[in-house]
Amino acid sequence: MEAQAWTAIGLLAATLIGSLYFMVQRMDATNARIDALGGRLDARIDELAREVRGLGTRFGAVEAKLASFDERFVLIHQRFDLVDRRFDQADQRFDGLDTGLADMSLKLDDHVRRHAS
Repeated sequence: MEAQAWTAIGLLAATLIGSLYFMVQRMDATNARIDALGGRLDARIDELAREVRGLGTRFGAVEAKLASFDERFVLIHQRFDLVDRRFDQADQRFDGLDTGLADMSLKLDDHVRRHAS
């Protein structure tokens, strides 16, 4: 019976050592794959960082263009203010003409009344 126990212990030990060897080999292979993927990932991250820096340059150009638009809008706003003042002046002149025409209408009505009686 003692021989059977030692045989079972030997088989169990061999199985455990074989399983341990197999698991170490699988972990090494997985580690190698992870290292390869890490290298690829680092390269992709570096490429994306370069693209982001390039986008920063492009956004700077867009900001400069928008600033020039702001300057142009200020000039356009000033021109609209000038046109608005000119319309106000024309409106005042029309108001003066309207008042003058109303006075003339009253005078004409008085004249017609004087001669009609």
